[in-house]
Amino acid sequence: MAIARDVARAQKQADAMRLRAAREQDRDFRANLREMAREERENLRSLKEQARDEKLQYLEHRQEEAESLSAEAQQRLDELNGVLGFTLLVNDRIDFDALRISDTVEPFKASGSVRVAEIRPLEKDYLANANVPTGWRKLLPGTEKKRIQALADAKQRFDQADASWQKREEDRIERLEADKRAHGNKVAALEAKKSTRNSEVDSFKAEYDTGDPTAIVAYCTMVLERSQYPEYFPQKFRWRLRKRRS
Repeated sequence: MAIARDVARAQKQADAMRLRAAREQDRDFRANLREMAREERENLRSLKEQARDEKLQYLEHRQEEAESLSAEAQQRLDELNGVLGFTLLVNDRIDFDALRISDTVEPFKASGSVRVAEIRPLEKDYLANANVPTGWRKLLPGTEKKRIQALADAKQRFDQADASWQKREEDRIERLEADKRAHGNKVAALEAKKSTRNSEVDSFKAEYDTGDPTAIVAYCTMVLERSQYPEYFPQKFRWRLRKRRS
């Protein structure tokens, strides 16, 4: 009987523990379900808020874009309304003398490498530096022969140095003359261009002063093209010339 009671008591305790564990498991499961439901509601609310914010931002962006376009359109309208008045305030008259070429060529100036010649070598410097016996060495046998040979060697070195100098000097003068010719050609080309332009300007002015239609249209076109217009404003002109009634 004691064993039966112990077994029954142990069985009862085990059943109680299993029941308690099952209840705790059920409680945890329900808690998890509630948490999942809460998170789902939070996610839905967040998505709705995000969609609402995105829609609001889109509308605000579109409104800002519309306001910017309206401001730009108004600015262009203001510019167009003021084109004539602004242009009339600016004197776009063209002076015929301004059509002439006023450029000049700087005076010729040789570069440093050809401007100054090298110092020409001197024979006396080479002879003075010759290895000629001096002092008591002049008394040694064969000294005169050595002296003559040393002077001859010095003379030969001088001749070589002088010939090299002459070659460099010839090259320098040749480059200098070439630079002068290039400068002269540049001056002549500019003067020729000036002469041609001046002749064209004189002819243009004479035809304009005499009322030549082509010259008048050309002059007025130049004036209108110099006028300041908005970049989107069409710059096309039509001309109608009327003879002055006498």
